[in-house]
Amino acid sequence: MRVTGTLVYRRNEAQTYFLMINYMLCKTVYFLISPIHRESRINFESGLAVNRSHIHMLNDYLNIEPNQDYVMEIVQHIHVNGEMYSLNKSPILTELIIILLKCKNFRFYGQQIGRNNHQYLNGIDQIVFSASNRSISLSYTMQNGIYSFLRYKGPEMEVDFSNSKKYKFPNLSNYYLKRFFIKNQILPSDCNILDFKRGG
Repeated sequence: MRVTGTLVYRRNEAQTYFLMINYMLCKTVYFLISPIHRESRINFESGLAVNRSHIHMLNDYLNIEPNQDYVMEIVQHIHVNGEMYSLNKSPILTELIIILLKCKNFRFYGQQIGRNNHQYLNGIDQIVFSASNRSISLSYTMQNGIYSFLRYKGPEMEVDFSNSKKYKFPNLSNYYLKRFFIKNQILPSDCNILDFKRGG
């Protein structure tokens, strides 16, 4: 399954990125895409004029593939052994992965929960959930353990993605990814490292 949407990273002046996730049987690949060509990012961040041809909208990728001038970061997670590989490793996708794992374990109570439906139909195990409290707003649809839709708003980032449209993804073979490790000390206390090894 492929899902696509937006990610707003609050630790970097609430900058908006495009997010693409390719869920496969043996691995999951996360792509962080900038709407701004790399040659124009400094001007954009400084509030200076940017060449219009250097700005892409998410829907542009219905017809064209994101190229290396727009791909900010890639993380590849191998399910069977938990190994992680990255291009231009930054905190953003690492934080996203941890949030996606924690989404299943956030505790909401009583009227904080708007919807919590679980059904098995036509071979699909589906969970539809929505809830919010003072710090977090969360809604998602999960099919056979994979998010087909998720909307999360928290203090560190906002994430909104779904599988509703068929966007073109970057060609992973064009990139060389380096192996890295998520150390135990950066994992939240309620997130088991075994979740990474079996793909969540």
